[in-house]
Amino acid sequence: MQNGWDFFICHASEDKQDVVEPLASELRNQGAKVWLDSWVLKIGDSLSEKINEGLIHCKYGIVILSPSFFEKSWPQKELSGLVQKEIGGQKVILPIWHNVDRQDVFQRSPILADRVAGNTRNGVKSLAIELMEIISIVANIPNTNAPSNTVKQAARIEIGFKEKNIISDLHIYGLKIIIALIIPPDQGRMRFKFSWPQYIKIIDSQNLDEIESTFINGAEYRQILVNWEQRIFPGETIELLGMNSRHKLYYRFDHGTYNYQRKNKCDLNYTLYLEDHLPISGSISFDKLNIF
Repeated sequence: MQNGWDFFICHASEDKQDVVEPLASELRNQGAKVWLDSWVLKIGDSLSEKINEGLIHCKYGIVILSPSFFEKSWPQKELSGLVQKEIGGQKVILPIWHNVDRQDVFQRSPILADRVAGNTRNGVKSLAIELMEIISIVANIPNTNAPSNTVKQAARIEIGFKEKNIISDLHIYGLKIIIALIIPPDQGRMRFKFSWPQYIKIIDSQNLDEIESTFINGAEYRQILVNWEQRIFPGETIELLGMNSRHKLYYRFDHGTYNYQRKNKCDLNYTLYLEDHLPISGSISFDKLNIF
């Protein structure tokens, strides 16, 4: 046996020619290790033993949900094995819809219907790219110490500001945080925590939670939370915080603030916590969050 597989493909035999084999081939061409019965099983092998071996040693189980899948008992047993692997909290099951819609899946498996799924209507190549992004995220844990306002992992994060009011040397800005989810959390829940230096005065905020103060490089910071619980779908971009969001933060910059920033070079440090993915951390200098 090789050292495990990236993907185990759970499917009905009726879908093998049209969907399963083309998808498995595309994944293998992109460098993934794929467990597929017709590739692994040899004359004399025990079917149940080999399937158990594949289920145990796979990172993810691709489940091709189709009318044939729901009519067959054997794929359902494989799915049960994958469900057991998720009991410890690890995300394993990656559903793919083939000739079914959400209502079809809901009638057979409400739990699976609630998960974000791929769809064969998008084409095998597109599906393979999405699936490969998942294992690349696990293999490339982001460097949480690298200052950056864009993290190209499970999500893309952009932080900026919007001018609200400028009178002479008194500037009022609205903080803006944009998140584009590449691999969204199953239920849509996420939490964004960021540190805010005390010397930059917050003049108004809405629907934010302040949890504690901390010191970073000798400077006092406030820890602020933004909670998000609405369902988000792959590729969707949201304004997590800003003028078009229910979450808002307005802050003041003047010459005193600007001079302090020039001397001390404070950053806005942040961490995005996704429900079923690795946290993403980074920072952006306040030099980029004003126009003095």
